[in-house]
Amino acid sequence: MSARFLAVASTLALGFGVSSCGGHGSPQLLDGREPPPLPAALADLDGAAMTIVEVRAVSGGGDRRGRSCERRVEQAKSRSPIVERMAPVGASITFRAESGGVVACDEIAGTLSASNNPESSTPWCGGSYGRLYDGVLRDPRLDLCWPADGGPLTAFAWINPRPGVRWIVIRDGETRHVYEVAAGLPVRVARKLKATVAESASFDVEEYASDGTRLRSYTLDTKVAG
Repeated sequence: MSARFLAVASTLALGFGVSSCGGHGSPQLLDGREPPPLPAALADLDGAAMTIVEVRAVSGGGDRRGRSCERRVEQAKSRSPIVERMAPVGASITFRAESGGVVACDEIAGTLSASNNPESSTPWCGGSYGRLYDGVLRDPRLDLCWPADGGPLTAFAWINPRPGVRWIVIRDGETRHVYEVAAGLPVRVARKLKATVAESASFDVEEYASDGTRLRSYTLDTKVAG
């Protein structure tokens, strides 16, 4: 997918909120940071690792990662907040396009292109565009990223959080990855597959309220659009 984004992001706020104990022994995030502590309401969630979410405002400045994502989609003309997520197996940027849809750029380890000009290189392994209908996606827009070493794929998809949902939890092997809902946008999640070739992926999803009540759990089955 070719892309140009006409807006650039500057950091506004961190979205993971007040947290307490939890996260000890969790895998590192994609950028090498340790996961932040779990929120107090989810402190008893076994095998859980908190992800990081940053909400960025559209402005005249920003970093190279944001600019390179914005160039991925023609005439996105975004004026909405940009949501950047960092998880153990993947990272993403999501924002609303002027056309009424949402755009994602997806990243896994080892995808930075070689270039003498750092402004022309990009960390993104793929991306997606999804049309919103009354604020909801009808398709999770599965994206499959191949690592440079030819190992197993990483699958990305959007989750539509229902009203009252504060956290989305995705099972990835023995670990649960916790994502906080942010900026009223679908939540871009990732999980590692066992396969090196695939056209579909399933996500085991749990949804939690602010007080830690599990509202529902389900399996989201996704396929590559086309």
